[in-house]
Amino acid sequence: MAARFEGARVRLLTRTGLNWTDKYPSVVAALALVRAKTAYLDGELCGVGDDGLPSFSQTARASARKRRAQGRA
Repeated sequence: MAARFEGARVRLLTRTGLNWTDKYPSVVAALALVRAKTAYLDGELCGVGDDGLPSFSQTARASARKRRAQGRA
């Protein structure tokens, strides 16, 4: 996942160029605190389990909840 900063706007983009900004509003809100006018950050999104450890399944569930909320399977 890449975060693209353009002025006050932050977008989350997949490596294939899909705009996933709306899928992860809490990530966008956190990134909006970064003081950069223009930047491109490349990294991984990963949920955190109750034990404080990285959890891919948390991330997958967050994506699935968003798809269901939008009426998609």
